[in-house]
Amino acid sequence: MTSTRIQRWCAWSGIAFLVIFFTGAMMAQVLPPPSPTQTPAEVAAQWSSHADLKRAGLCLMMISAGFLFPFTAAISAQLRRIEGHTGPLTMLQLIAGGVGVFAILMPTMLFMGIAFRPERAPEVTSGLMDAAFVPFVINFPPVFAQCVAFGLAVLLQRGAVRPFPRWSAWFSFWVAFLFLPGVLLLFFRTSAWAWDGLLSFWLVAAIFGGWILLVSILLLRTLRQGDDAAAGAPAEAVA
Repeated sequence: MTSTRIQRWCAWSGIAFLVIFFTGAMMAQVLPPPSPTQTPAEVAAQWSSHADLKRAGLCLMMISAGFLFPFTAAISAQLRRIEGHTGPLTMLQLIAGGVGVFAILMPTMLFMGIAFRPERAPEVTSGLMDAAFVPFVINFPPVFAQCVAFGLAVLLQRGAVRPFPRWSAWFSFWVAFLFLPGVLLLFFRTSAWAWDGLLSFWLVAAIFGGWILLVSILLLRTLRQGDDAAAGAPAEAVA
């Protein structure tokens, strides 16, 4: 089995993540997000209805996170071509992508704890809901680091080793920047800054999905060339 074929499967993992994750989030009624102004009784009632459907959706969300590991590895394989061997930006992207998986898993597991025993005291359920949704939306450092590392590496492309178009670097910088407003949800329970708001949730969800889809397409386009360089050979070997 060639390295190119393995990397192609890894690139498709990014698209698989998007499909499975967002399907699971809608089944669990995490998407669209409930209002942070809900009373404990309303939160408990939400999780008590269609409990098995929500549990199935949360299982899909957890499964989807595993697809980000090979997706991150595929990006690093291509960044390695730019830096040669294993450079700092390649390593930063790999580490940040791995940590980003747990940024999804941690709140998902908290949601699972809520769904496992929805009949518990409403105040406890509401507290667990806060503990899950705040990091679910606000956990920007891994994605910020991953996008910045990707963008900087793309700007360093020289000569014939250019697996990604230059404009994708600037798009990644914008994605990293637009993740930052999510931190403001700690100060708001209503408005565009709340965890169900336009800027803190919907914008972040759109650019997060858009970046993964774009990078997946760019990876597949590069790998379609089918030569040794696209298979991830180090920059020195290509030269």
